[in-house]
Amino acid sequence: MKPIRYLVTGDPAHTMQPQFDTSLLMMHELIKRGIEVDYCNLFKTDMKQSAKDYLSQLPVQNVLFADNDASCFIGLAPTHKANCHTDYDVIIHRKDPPVDDFYIKKCQLFSTLGPKVLQINNPDQIWRHQEHVLPMRYPEFGAPTFVCNTFEELVSAVRNCPAEAVCKPNNECSGIGIEFFQPTESEAELKKFWELRKPQVIVQPFLKEIETSGDLRVLIFNGVILGSVMRVPKKGSRLANLHQGGSGEFFEINDLHRNAAKAVSDDLKQFGIYLIGLDFIGEKITEVNITSPTALPLINKLMGIQGHIVLIDEMEKLRQKRR
Repeated sequence: MKPIRYLVTGDPAHTMQPQFDTSLLMMHELIKRGIEVDYCNLFKTDMKQSAKDYLSQLPVQNVLFADNDASCFIGLAPTHKANCHTDYDVIIHRKDPPVDDFYIKKCQLFSTLGPKVLQINNPDQIWRHQEHVLPMRYPEFGAPTFVCNTFEELVSAVRNCPAEAVCKPNNECSGIGIEFFQPTESEAELKKFWELRKPQVIVQPFLKEIETSGDLRVLIFNGVILGSVMRVPKKGSRLANLHQGGSGEFFEINDLHRNAAKAVSDDLKQFGIYLIGLDFIGEKITEVNITSPTALPLINKLMGIQGHIVLIDEMEKLRQKRR
């Protein structure tokens, strides 16, 4: 019987931050179950190739071990060529934003694989559904969100915020590029921000709960809530992102969070988007992370759970169901 094989694609492995990285936990659990796992550093692939050639001779490395708690957190064998059409049952895409031309090209190439291989999340859809814009799809749960494609739209969105405005570049993640502006901010200052962060900026009203409680991350797979963590800004900061120095605290989610999680997951699974990181400030969704949602190691630690086991259980159920 042909052994089960997974492929994980992403950034160079040495750039992983093991204290937060969900990818390492997934690979650890898969290897523990006797499942073969390969890793592909997308920056070592030739995206100028045709889709057929690209996917039939992809440079990959077998994952020998993955350990979030070790100083040497991943072991990789020498590179070999793999055929994605025949060698893998599941491909897990973990490339971080920005969702730029490189990211989109990667998605387009993997989209040609067809339905035989389960891909998480569906590469044909993750670049079409923008993480910062998705809250608009769920107005009953989402924070008011404005998409600005011109400088004039940015000025208007900031001026029309009831109080302070949170402005962030649409193609970034982890709090990169976020700035705060009063409705009365000068056009000169807004122009500086626009020139630095164009061509598309997201504006949301500042939610005071970020200062009183923090930013809640709820991690979901195919409708199953894996766990949650409240990310709290470091002293003197208003950014709760773990990559911006935020820390994690245990937080018991309420029925509104659960209902929102179910609604979003039920909606996005029709697009083949299964792994989701929902971000709440207070009870408002501010982002719907679908590219490479993380934080599971911290969730496990704070909640005293093993969410990665549930995650792989559910992933395997999905693989077997599709098969």
